[in-house]
Amino acid sequence: ESRAALDEGPTDKELTQAIKALESAMESRAALDEGPTDKELTQATKALESAMESRAALDEGPTDKELIQAQYSLRSAKMSKTLAATNFDELETGYFGAVLMFGKIPAWRKFIYGMTPGQDVQQLRENIIALGYASPGMEMESERFDKDMEESVKRMQTDLGLIVTGILDIGDVVFLSGTTLVESSVNFPVIGSEILGNNNLLSLTPLEVIDTKMVTNEKVTTTSRSSQVIETAIEVSDQDLIWIGAEVRIELPDEDIVLGKVQNIGSVAIIPQSNQTGDPYFEVTIISQTDKDLHQWTGAPVTVSVTKEIAKNVLSVPVSALLALLGGGYGLEVIADGTTRLIPVGVGIYADGWVEVNGDEVREGTRIVLPK
Repeated sequence: ESRAALDEGPTDKELTQAIKALESAMESRAALDEGPTDKELTQATKALESAMESRAALDEGPTDKELIQAQYSLRSAKMSKTLAATNFDELETGYFGAVLMFGKIPAWRKFIYGMTPGQDVQQLRENIIALGYASPGMEMESERFDKDMEESVKRMQTDLGLIVTGILDIGDVVFLSGTTLVESSVNFPVIGSEILGNNNLLSLTPLEVIDTKMVTNEKVTTTSRSSQVIETAIEVSDQDLIWIGAEVRIELPDEDIVLGKVQNIGSVAIIPQSNQTGDPYFEVTIISQTDKDLHQWTGAPVTVSVTKEIAKNVLSVPVSALLALLGGGYGLEVIADGTTRLIPVGVGIYADGWVEVNGDEVREGTRIVLPK
């Protein structure tokens, strides 16, 4: 069948296609004999000039400005490489965390083997021993961060599930005076939220001061005193009622009474602003004198009372019953025999709306007139 097909001539369609192909080839061949147009020559010339300029520019060195830009780019690339290497080194398996310890000196530098000795190192050493992480035979008193300290820090990090390095960087340990109230901020994030810089997530309020005494490597003694303070105020006219060191009574919201002592009295009177009422006052700071834990009352209002003098077994009347006499002094309007009369009295201590009175005509049970 294939051989028989070879003896058959082409069809009309095939002849037509072949003729068209031949005509197209002849047109393309004729076009090759024609020269380029003016437009094509212009484009080719411009392309050649551009190529020659680019080639000539390759033989010229960079300008000073280009060199400076290249140097800055190189420096930036090196810094990026260093930062990437640092981040890579910190990508270790484990957790970072801040450990709260007792001490008066804040953590202001990195704790690392071979660092300059200092009292902050001794403070860290005391905490390490008190927490039970000390290496066997470690010195109790030393301001050096030696190998024993490094091993002790590693032991603590291992116990707390932190990355074990033997180094405490700034922020890895926080020193505060004593037991501390931890309060979360209203901006505390939820899981999945983005944490922005300079946002306070927690606040720490020390409630007491802990003093540590090293007896032996096995025994540590501590004493504590409250650091909670009460902030109040006293009117300028009543300033003689208190003094620094004066003892006061503090009534807590649960009506429990604890003792306190005036720690500080402001030296400059504060005048209420236009939207406030009241007389000028001094700010007063009072510290608690009890060993009782009062952290649950942090921020709560309390009542502070102070007693300057105490009068016992005296007669007293409401302050509103006193009448000022024309000749000076005070008097009381007493009721007797269905009438009233005015008698002079002497006055003493007053408190809570009552005043001490005395006089020849004053007796217990005497009826007096009170204004409505």
